Amino acid sequence: MRQSTVRILVAALTLTVAGTALAGRIEPDDRADIAAVRQATVIPTQAVRAAEADGGVAYAYGMEVDGGQRWSKVDVRRGGALESVRVDVATGKVIGRKPAHGEDAQGAHALDGTTLTLAAAMAHAERVGKGPALEAETGGTAPPRTPMST
Repeated sequence: MRQSTVRILVAALTLTVAGTALAGRIEPDDRADIAAVRQATVIPTQAVRAAEADGGVAYAYGMEVDGGQRWSKVDVRRGGALESVRVDVATGKVIGRKPAHGEDAQGAHALDGTTLTLAAAMAHAERVGKGPALEAETGGTAPPRTPMST
């Protein structure tokens, strides 16, 4: 059952990464995020690992650009608490945390029961897509298992 979730996640991440290579098909709002990811010293998987460094489990990643400032936002589950962690794209250091609510809290348990991590799925998708991930999320659940008829 969880294998379906893992495959869907990796496929979705691959499409997100591959999509960055198709400049003609990129949403105008995403262009600043794509430029920020390409210019960042800290690659997306490093940002995820930095956010997880003190025991959290990442379940979403995105590049944020606001007023000329750039940072990676990593949503992390730490025990029972959900946090949105800001990681500096130049140094890889955590520069802020706040509780995750609403959209930022979705998908927090999607990888439960698997050995897959968000960073590993992103690294695979980046290799397949030949470029950095623009965003990654684990939202959704595995489709229900249907019994096979014999």
